[in-house]
Amino acid sequence: MRFKMPESLDGLSIADLDKLYLEGHAESQELAAVSDDEITDEQLSDLEALNGQLDEIVAARTVLETAAQERADRLAAARSKVAEGTPSAEDPDGDADEDGEEVEDEEPEAEAEVADEVAEEKELVTASAKRPVVRRAAAKTPTPDLPTRSSGGILIASANVPDFTAGATLEGMDDLVKAFMARSRMFTGRKDKATMERYGVATLRRPETEFTISGKMSTSEQLAIVQEAARGQRLQTLMASGAWCAPSDTLYTFCENETAESLFTLPTVTITHGGLNFTKGPQLSDLLANPDFGFIQTEAEAEAGTPKVCFEFECPPFEDHRLDAFGYCFKAPILTASPAGWPELIRRFLNLSTIGWQYKMAAEMLARVSADLGPATVFVNLGSVSADILDALSLQAVIIRQEQFLSPTATIETVLPIWAKEIFRADMARRSGQALLAFTDAQIQQGFAARNLAPQWINAYQPVDAAGTAWPTTLEVLIYPAGTYVWGENDVINLDTVYDSAGLEVNMYTAVFFEEAGMLINQCGEGRKVQIDISCLAGVTGANELSCIAPLP
Repeated sequence: MRFKMPESLDGLSIADLDKLYLEGHAESQELAAVSDDEITDEQLSDLEALNGQLDEIVAARTVLETAAQERADRLAAARSKVAEGTPSAEDPDGDADEDGEEVEDEEPEAEAEVADEVAEEKELVTASAKRPVVRRAAAKTPTPDLPTRSSGGILIASANVPDFTAGATLEGMDDLVKAFMARSRMFTGRKDKATMERYGVATLRRPETEFTISGKMSTSEQLAIVQEAARGQRLQTLMASGAWCAPSDTLYTFCENETAESLFTLPTVTITHGGLNFTKGPQLSDLLANPDFGFIQTEAEAEAGTPKVCFEFECPPFEDHRLDAFGYCFKAPILTASPAGWPELIRRFLNLSTIGWQYKMAAEMLARVSADLGPATVFVNLGSVSADILDALSLQAVIIRQEQFLSPTATIETVLPIWAKEIFRADMARRSGQALLAFTDAQIQQGFAARNLAPQWINAYQPVDAAGTAWPTTLEVLIYPAGTYVWGENDVINLDTVYDSAGLEVNMYTAVFFEEAGMLINQCGEGRKVQIDISCLAGVTGANELSCIAPLP
């Protein structure tokens, strides 16, 4: 392959990228023109590599264009603001119109606008008075910010996608569905035998952030970014009667109620190469356990020439941690992608895949953290489930701070299933002598905050039995210092469609092929896993004793 891709596109201008693209595109056209019978495996590999490199160039150019356009818009807006605020020499106060006459006061119009707002407010108040108090309160409650795993990105069309210009920004799921269908329609006339090829449809490029790790950084700079990322983590039914005679219409759309809320998240860093090489280094606990660390010598020992003992340390080994590949693909009948097919179905599966993938990756991250923490410490209940949960977690937090020589007020993260909130509510509601039927989330959070615990209430963790007859009898909680775990991910995600001659013979094709890379990073800190007995949801409290009693065993 004659075309040479630079090791990095950083620092190249739009003109440089255009020149580079034309060079690579020219060679890719030559290779694409080779007939199916004459093209070699090496040429095919070169063509695939060129297509991927051209996608990278187009994505980089789009980022530069977007930044340049944003800068131009800001500059134009700033200049326009200056022009609007500059009075003329004849009218230094800006109060006269073009004919030199004084501009009339616009208060009547302003008063009319105020009157309209007051009328609208009255209408809203009248309507809200008819609603229950709870609804009115809910309407005033701000929507909470939900944590998200990634910082978003730009969907960019790949080269050779019909109806889309290479490098064009795709606006949402509808454009992505159209791109997949347009690329897949190109397969219908081919007769290749025993062939499978991937064709790019779009690229999701994550924007560079202060947590992006590049190959140009030194090892210390890369690890500093991982540590900084960890530090930032602290704290409608239709009814009809009668007969219509006419046949029913067919609805090709789908009900879409699924969300990806309250999933397990970790702080993330962007890794631009194959992984990270780092060491946890020496620990204070190891140093204090070394019998040769520190000496005490009496005057007599000094006079006798007793040698002072010094300890020796060894260089800690580095471990190479590599990115793993994660992804999914699904197949569909090829006629579904035709204009007369069922595009709503493809869109539905793309939506489901997007949400489902967030669940899969959240579960994968959670499983890796859980495996790293090891077996659980079992905590036996003493009475009140609410008190037991906080007592067990507080004990583990004290041990973690003690063993790792952390600040007594260091924030310790706790990961609990979201239904654990209802355990607190059920237990507190059964306490005698207290009206706690409306035990709020804020009150639950206060119990954690007072102990410097930061709870993460997550979905899809220790699911409740669908029989719905009782709450679980045990609760598992992951607990570790804030910033112990970080998730590393690559900066580019590829979305492809695949030509498979064997599949096309039976009118099937791989509609979507999605792949990304990720890894769990634990560069410092250790955590624990605790299992708590929550079988007694009776609001139990200690009995009122008027005399001294023996302490608990």
